[in-house]
Amino acid sequence: MGRLFVTILYVCDMKKYLILLFVIFAGFTEGDVLKEFIVIQWNNKIVIENGVSVYSELNFNDAGFPEAESAVPVYFRVFSLNNQRHDYKFSIDNAIFEEAKLAAAFPGYDKIGNDIEIVTKKLQSSDIHQLQLTITTLKKEGDKILMLKSFELMQIPVEIKQELKSGQKVQKGYDWKSSSVLKQGKWLKIAVNEKGIVKIPYSKLTSWGFSDPKTVNVFGSGGIILSEDPGIIDYDDIEQCAVWHDKNNGADCLFFYAPGTTEWTLDPDSKIFKHRIDDYSAKGYFFLTNNVGNQKIAGLLPVVQQDANYFVSSSDSYQLLENDLENVLPLGSGKKWYGDKFKNSSVKNIDFNLTDIVLAEKIKVRISAIARSYASSVMNVQVNQADIGSVNFQRVNTGSQTSAYADEREGVFTATTQGSQTKLTLKYFADKVNNTVDDNALAWLDFIELNYKQKLRFGSEALFFRDLSSVGNSNIAAFSIENFTTGSRVFDVTNVYNVKEVPLIVSGNLAVAKRPSNGLNEYVAFNPNGNYKEPELVGEVANQNLHALNTPEFVIITHPNFINSANRLAD
Repeated sequence: MGRLFVTILYVCDMKKYLILLFVIFAGFTEGDVLKEFIVIQWNNKIVIENGVSVYSELNFNDAGFPEAESAVPVYFRVFSLNNQRHDYKFSIDNAIFEEAKLAAAFPGYDKIGNDIEIVTKKLQSSDIHQLQLTITTLKKEGDKILMLKSFELMQIPVEIKQELKSGQKVQKGYDWKSSSVLKQGKWLKIAVNEKGIVKIPYSKLTSWGFSDPKTVNVFGSGGIILSEDPGIIDYDDIEQCAVWHDKNNGADCLFFYAPGTTEWTLDPDSKIFKHRIDDYSAKGYFFLTNNVGNQKIAGLLPVVQQDANYFVSSSDSYQLLENDLENVLPLGSGKKWYGDKFKNSSVKNIDFNLTDIVLAEKIKVRISAIARSYASSVMNVQVNQADIGSVNFQRVNTGSQTSAYADEREGVFTATTQGSQTKLTLKYFADKVNNTVDDNALAWLDFIELNYKQKLRFGSEALFFRDLSSVGNSNIAAFSIENFTTGSRVFDVTNVYNVKEVPLIVSGNLAVAKRPSNGLNEYVAFNPNGNYKEPELVGEVANQNLHALNTPEFVIITHPNFINSANRLAD
């Protein structure tokens, strides 16, 4: 069985209180279910708000705080395992709760769920096997917050009867491919820098050695972020993508969709779209061939016969500013990078062009930043010179090499704008301590996200659109898109491998795309004569067939600095 060794450093900023946690063990023998009666004795900080006593801090002994931006503690335990096939399942019974009144600005309030969640994670270092257990301790019930006071923890031993191949623990029924598509044929690797519609003129394909551009097939995911967990398998070989052929200003071209290396997902609580970038690559890659696979053309979806019950003329759109410029820690901060640096009392202006914004709708601004100062500090936020809020940072111990280097915070704000040109202003200030200003106070911007409503219009560039308000069981949405010209098309790009063309009902310069709206789909309005980027040629790919390799018994993944130790371990 292949084994992957990972060293994990877990740091938790524990509150400095003396608190008791009582655990009563019920007797058991090996192989039996273990039942523990657990009483959590909370030691919470109380403040007065509007004449009412509320909790400003929550804590108990051995509590965990897994999320930096949340002050909601979890019950945290680590269990020893005999070997990698040993496991436990957990459940709780007879839970007792007490209402907890929290301060209005309690960090992490919006992340409190409706149920108590039990999460386990297996850890391994060398031949030491452990199981990490976390149990949430707060839940919402109506307009109340309930705090877990006591419960019975059921610990059920589990023994995996047979060793599984790498990846099968999570997906036991995964249908592994027996060979790779790269094992034969001519292959070229190309790169794209961002999400968009990719254009390759036939003339360029010919110059790359493809005698018949109409027969070129496209494989790859173009930047889709893979899980860092090797047990989660998105695919085990490059997949073929649907393409289409059209003329761009008279020139024959091959077109296909590239998702890019920035992923946007809807936050179900805040109802805004949040991004995630690929930490390991700024480019997405595709592979071209003309003698492997059958042609895969983006087919036309069937016409929806039902009447629409939602009529959509705008999109839930977003923009991002994130510049990875600096590792802030003296010895480097790993894969976490930050952008513009602010000194005390500095001001920065950032311009956004929100093309075709719906002015009647407010925009939402999400900002993440860190600050390092021995005093508390603040980053004030303005949109078009109007104050919309501030990001407040706690002080850190700048004289310590073991405490937090900087305080990380984020804020979500709403604003109005009078036009597509939007200026966002950030002003950073540190407070005085004993009438002294921290001249060495610093802040770094992580990112700025804008969520806004955008009119649906065909233009010179691809318009990607989606609409949250129309999503619902059995809903039919009619998307009305302005500026239709002959040849304009709409595609459903929800699945990068199976892009489909959407039939249009055209009246003058207005096109209507009617689609089922059971889920949140992603579409693109495409004008064939628009401006589309061409990919970068990386080079030819040698034939290879990784699926035919024998599975090694032992694999070590290491940084070059540790290669000598890895070799000793291998020997």
